[in-house]
Amino acid sequence: MDNLLDPPSEDVKKTTKFKKRNGGALTLLWSSVSTEFEGVLLNNNSSFYNCWVGLGNCCGKNSVVAICRMLQKLVNLRYEPGSSLEKHVDDFHKLHSSYLSISADSSISMSLSPSMAAAFFLQSLDNDKELSGLCQTLYDTKPFELSTITDRVLIEHTRRESSHDQALLFDKNKQSESTKSKGKNKSEGGRKKTGFKDRKKGKSNNQGTVKNPTQEQDTNK
Repeated sequence: MDNLLDPPSEDVKKTTKFKKRNGGALTLLWSSVSTEFEGVLLNNNSSFYNCWVGLGNCCGKNSVVAICRMLQKLVNLRYEPGSSLEKHVDDFHKLHSSYLSISADSSISMSLSPSMAAAFFLQSLDNDKELSGLCQTLYDTKPFELSTITDRVLIEHTRRESSHDQALLFDKNKQSESTKSKGKNKSEGGRKKTGFKDRKKGKSNNQGTVKNPTQEQDTNK
């Protein structure tokens, strides 16, 4: 009873104190609400609480407009190729949870089934051509629900991360082997060049010691 924003019981409604406080609150509410919402007050004039809830459903966070805007954000969410799949899944789940929260309190039924949410999620991956094959197979998943689909996509995220790490390791090893190979070739090239000079020098020295046949004959005489 102390809080007019709590639903009053039938016994509380009969008390003089409640009637006085409820009447004063309704008078203030009528004086502050635009004429376009007077119909809402008339339809819920049994208590301040009912009027407050009615206005909340009409123009507050649980209104049809607010729910539709949240649904639009959910449907228009798109994955950017090359970015984190894990983050995209998390962003989608947050929007989906927000939508379920505000739609659950609405007087109008605007529920979103798990299968429809799963379909919207797969649609959000349309920008990534590399995921198109996976998405086609996921449409046949049973049960076709958001949690099942996102679990499969997170497995793909793990596979991509592992493949990326392996590719980086392969490139690093390849560069290391290439550097070692260049150093080895350079060392062998230096040894070959030195050996060639030594052989050339030795050949030149041998040629310098050969005697002229004519000179040998003169010596014998």
